[in-house]
Amino acid sequence: MKNIKTHLRNAAIAIILVFSIGTSYGNNFQSLLWKVTGGDLQHPVYIFGSIHVLPQNDFIMLDTISGILQQSSLVVFEIDLVHPDLSTDIQKGMLMAETSLKELLNSDDYEVLKTFTEDSLGVPIDAVNNVKPLLFSSFLVPKIIGSQPASYDFYFFQQAQGLSIEVAGLETVSEQFGYFDAIPLNEQAQMLMESVKNFDMEKYYFGKMIEIYKEQDVEKLYELTVDMAKEHERFINILIHKRNEEWVPRITGLCGEETCFVVVGCAHLGGEKGVINLLRKEGYSVKPVRLIND
Repeated sequence: MKNIKTHLRNAAIAIILVFSIGTSYGNNFQSLLWKVTGGDLQHPVYIFGSIHVLPQNDFIMLDTISGILQQSSLVVFEIDLVHPDLSTDIQKGMLMAETSLKELLNSDDYEVLKTFTEDSLGVPIDAVNNVKPLLFSSFLVPKIIGSQPASYDFYFFQQAQGLSIEVAGLETVSEQFGYFDAIPLNEQAQMLMESVKNFDMEKYYFGKMIEIYKEQDVEKLYELTVDMAKEHERFINILIHKRNEEWVPRITGLCGEETCFVVVGCAHLGGEKGVINLLRKEGYSVKPVRLIND
């Protein structure tokens, strides 16, 4: 299937923490929160699989997560959300300097995109004509969600600021955009048009991912992501696997001497090359944490 870009870019946009109170778990129960110990870590590191964007009505918080966050000395996101050049770097990284969507697309596809952008998104095409295609797809997210958006990343960031907890990032904005830029712009443009032309399918996968995360099964999400990316395997390697490899030593390096709460897109957790398994290969103990409703 050719609808992977939204899922890759947003690193599991539709993860939802909904499950029944009182469920009995075995030793191998699944979770979106994982505790890392051992090796050279002096204190536990907790890794949470984030929902980057979801409907406000589906946003919930759990006692276990709130308690661990309050005990943490450092909260680490994919990028440093307090970097002074954050806004400037994001704006610079999103734009194409030497071409445009109009030049990348044939005339028919550009008209399809123009109509969709202006009629469905309410955005003039001229205002976004220089946005990189893979990043342009992020404008589709509110339409896919269909209601007021919420974000676990933003929630944890606000909580960290309110509790005066230090914030850090696993990669710079330039590094993150560098992974996207490894995908040629003409291929990005093709992927964008697949999203637009198959918009109903995008919404279907959003619902499918919600179903999976009612089970809190990071392995199933990863398997679904790989299955949808059969024709874009190298993009999985660039946007997920390679970043996981880079992140693992940074996680242990940043969090070696203090209790740390790490927030990453949940698509990065599962699979043989996922963060969980890579940490285990390095000799760390990584165990799921039971989540309890407020």
